[in-house]
Amino acid sequence: MRGVLLRCPDGRDHHPQHDAACSALTWARGDLDALRGEPHACTKQYDPVTVTAEGVWRGRRIDWERTFANACTMDAATGPLFRF
Repeated sequence: MRGVLLRCPDGRDHHPQHDAACSALTWARGDLDALRGEPHACTKQYDPVTVTAEGVWRGRRIDWERTFANACTMDAATGPLFRF
């Protein structure tokens, strides 16, 4: 289990991809289901990865959880947000 604190716009010392992750969240208006991600080819290996995000985006509570077939598909769907 891993976790990191992401604070936008401040907090560059917590998330290794802070600027890109905040930019992705801003583009999606805090809706993690609307993330553009960074689509790329992945194997069909099934090695499930579950990610969660909890917090507040501009006064709105976020409680989000998704399970992806593997780390590559998670990365393709979420882009820099879970790269830590």
